[in-house]
Amino acid sequence: MIKERPGELRREMKRIRDSRNKHKEQNREQALKNRRLQDRNQEITFSRDSWKNACQQSREEMEALKKELLEKLRTAEKEAQQERQKAEEAKKLAEQLQCEMEIALQKKIESSNV
Repeated sequence: MIKERPGELRREMKRIRDSRNKHKEQNREQALKNRRLQDRNQEITFSRDSWKNACQQSREEMEALKKELLEKLRTAEKEAQQERQKAEEAKKLAEQLQCEMEIALQKKIESSNV
C-alpha cells in the first residue's frame, strides 16, 4: 500500500504538470493572438484616420474649387449680360442710322425729282 501511494502521487503530479503546461501554452497563444489583434486594430485605426484626413482635405479642396467656379460663372454671366446690352445698343444704333440713311436718301431722291 505504501508503494502504490508514491506511484499515484507521481502520476497525479505528472497530470498536474501536464495540465499546468497546457494551460501556460494556451495563455501564450492567447497573448500572441491578442497582440496580433491589437496591432491590427492600431493599423486599422491609423488607416481609418488617414482616410478621414484625406477625405476631409479633398472635401475642402472641392469646396474651394466650387467657390472659384461659381465666381467665374457669375463673372461670365455678368460679362455675357454686358455684351448682350452692347449688342442691343449697337442694333438700335444701326437701325437708327439705317432710318436716317433712308430719310436722307428719300430727301435726295425728292430733291433730284424736283
